[in-house]
Amino acid sequence: LGRRLIYSHHIISKIKRSNIHTLVSQYKLTGYMKFGWPGLLLVEGREEDCIAFYDEIRPWQWKFLVVRGEQHEKNIFDIETNRKFPSFIETD
Repeated sequence: LGRRLIYSHHIISKIKRSNIHTLVSQYKLTGYMKFGWPGLLLVEGREEDCIAFYDEIRPWQWKFLVVRGEQHEKNIFDIETNRKFPSFIETD
C-alpha cells in the first residue's frame, strides 16, 4: 500500500481535473484533490499505481509539481481494508 502527497502551485483547469479523475479511476486510487491555490493531491493505492499515476501527470504542463510526502506499508495483503480513504473526492 502506498500513498503520495503531491503539491502543485495550483490546480484550476477543469480539463486537468477531469483527467486526474480518469487516471485515479484507471489506477484504482483513493484520496482527495484540493483544487485552487495551492493544489494538493493525496493518492492511495498499490505502490506501483501511485508511482505510475505521478509519472503520468508529471509531464503535463504545471507551474510547479512535486511529491512532498510518501508512505509505504509493507506486508499488506488486503489493500481495500487498509485504505485510509474510501473514495477519491475533490475539495476546495
